[in-house]
Amino acid sequence: MTIAEIHTENCQEPSNLNELVSALYENNNNFHNSYYLMDPLRNATLRQQRKYKRLIERNEQSFNMNLQGTIECPTNLQPSTERMISTCPVYWELNYDVSRVPKTIIQARCSCTNCLLRQTENKLKDYMKEYRCRPVHFYERVLRRIGCENNVFVYKTVIEPIKVGCTCAVPIQS
Repeated sequence: MTIAEIHTENCQEPSNLNELVSALYENNNNFHNSYYLMDPLRNATLRQQRKYKRLIERNEQSFNMNLQGTIECPTNLQPSTERMISTCPVYWELNYDVSRVPKTIIQARCSCTNCLLRQTENKLKDYMKEYRCRPVHFYERVLRRIGCENNVFVYKTVIEPIKVGCTCAVPIQS
């Protein structure tokens, strides 16, 4: 059963939802751990985080939103003084899903399909031609809304993949 098949007009959250949610987090702020993947959110004050979270959660539909980073793939590795250089750069995206607790999770998305090389590494191009940028997943427990009984949403604990980075890898041959 999908969320579209569940009639939600007469449904309310279960009275023990906060207890269910608190079991999912290591911190006391009810922020999903993925919030701490991005420097601006990790370094924000608790007050700033709550304000930001309230703005996002006013939406009642599922969506993805680019938060930080460049979606376009650069042509080659450029030296950077800000951070380490990656052969598979990422941008950060907020994933909001009304049928999941937590509703908001921050994920990395690969900016490139092919792995990047420095201009001086032309000798590696033939060797690296099969390599591709692939997401790195961390599997996390979340609560997934699976139905509505007696006008109360029913949740089930499930394991979902969260993209936390990208790496250069050879595609698996099938």
